[in-house]
Amino acid sequence: MPISVLRLLSNLIAEAVDTIEGVYVRAGVDLPGLDEPYDPADPSEVLRSDPAVAAASLNLVAAAAQITAATRQPVMSALVNAHAFQISSCIRVASELNVVELLREAGPKGLHAKEIAAPSHADPGLMARILRLLASHHIFREVSPDVFANNRISSSLDKGKPSNWEDTTGNVGAVCKNPHHALHPSPFRTRFLLWK
Repeated sequence: MPISVLRLLSNLIAEAVDTIEGVYVRAGVDLPGLDEPYDPADPSEVLRSDPAVAAASLNLVAAAAQITAATRQPVMSALVNAHAFQISSCIRVASELNVVELLREAGPKGLHAKEIAAPSHADPGLMARILRLLASHHIFREVSPDVFANNRISSSLDKGKPSNWEDTTGNVGAVCKNPHHALHPSPFRTRFLLWK
């Protein structure tokens, strides 16, 4: 691939940034910050649906992905893609244990992994590793060692229920406060050894 292709992709990214910046400057609002919770009613979020912003965002993401694919070692790309299931598995753990809701209730200072793990009797060390993996992918943020808070992406997963909510129907997403309860066996007990 000629270097000129990378330059073209880089130019697409720069043009997209210029477009997004122009729309936000004209509206007098800042782009939504990654560290802030998601609020669909916030004017900066509403502006993301502006056709020019939406199109520029798609171009930016596509060009960035192509640059990444073109410049990263192929073996590394294969490994990253092969391990992508870990992200979805960790998101499921966070969802089933109401981590987003716990962190919403805690506020921007977040909670220590021990406090996040306590309601579900999960292993705090494993909880910290799960949330750190997600934070490394910009889902949650680690505000200090083993202390996590919601960010824009994680807060978009909020179910809008209290953190102590349990789905007793046995549906996916059910939170089992007692992992030994016969009516609510958890896949995490055996597969992830999450509970003590």
